[in-house]
Amino acid sequence: MKPRIYLHAGMHKTGTSAIQKWAKNNRETLENHGLYYPDYEPFAEMRINGHMQFTHAIAGKDSQLTFDECVKLSSKWYDDTLQKNCDVFFSAESIFRHFIKSKETDPRKLYLQRIKELFKGFEVIPVLVFRRPDSFIESLYKETVAKPAPQLPNLIDWAKTKFHLKYTENLLRYKEVFGSVIVLTYENLRDSDNFVQKFFTQMGFSIEANFDEEKVRQSLTVSQIIVKNYANKYISNRSENEHFKHWLKINKELIHASFDGGHASLWDSPEKKSAFLENFPLEEFYNVADIVSDKKKFPPTKQVIENFVTTIPEVLARRVDEFFSKGDSQQGY
Repeated sequence: MKPRIYLHAGMHKTGTSAIQKWAKNNRETLENHGLYYPDYEPFAEMRINGHMQFTHAIAGKDSQLTFDECVKLSSKWYDDTLQKNCDVFFSAESIFRHFIKSKETDPRKLYLQRIKELFKGFEVIPVLVFRRPDSFIESLYKETVAKPAPQLPNLIDWAKTKFHLKYTENLLRYKEVFGSVIVLTYENLRDSDNFVQKFFTQMGFSIEANFDEEKVRQSLTVSQIIVKNYANKYISNRSENEHFKHWLKINKELIHASFDGGHASLWDSPEKKSAFLENFPLEEFYNVADIVSDKKKFPPTKQVIENFVTTIPEVLARRVDEFFSKGDSQQGY
């Protein structure tokens, strides 16, 4: 019987960073429950919590590992599992977005096939966590705007370009390549006092995670994101980006007050937000994912009656223009 490798492949914005941080800091606890969270020894130090560098190398992207080193690590991890009598827990949400260019084969499917071949000594079981589509795309939009990035169009238009939202198509790709897939929902995991512990429980492992719900990365608020998206036309590098995010932080209360009682939103209107979810083929996804329990289905949206404000208030636009015209972006205030 082959040892298993649980391939925690995302999606993005579903608590992957928290799970990876806990797993890296609690390797001994995992091994005591039959899961081995490997590092990159003897080839490199695992500097971040997840296995993204490994997955980048498979895709031919810049990485601290080479593809040949990944092959050798796969073989080493196989030997380690036999010695430890454990299965492997491998976590990298970048698996979900990577692809290998090809004119003959679906590029994303080809990438998954390469992973399967690389881990041919294992029974590979993907673990995918999906988030309610409107909540997911809003979170991904916020993460993108927070980086040094070009100004983005409105959320609904931007969402049309994101392959991540093809839930059924993406899930079917994993099923076609690997067969068995564990499908979880972010909202069901969050409906718990211990997100990380529930994640492993639903994988089939009773692990006491001792997770305190700390936030791995603090997100900007919606009002801050609206201002940041406006400012991105001025930002050309990481240093300027960090300086302006510092400005957003120290002016948080001012920014919120400048929306003058309106509900800062990335959606054009409450009706369009509701329509986005209503038009999403959720039942098709539930059928493919074999989700029959209402507890594991995405909860309905809450009714929002406030006036949506989606553009930066003029007073804030002037302050941002002044911030960059005076050169404050180089000073961090």
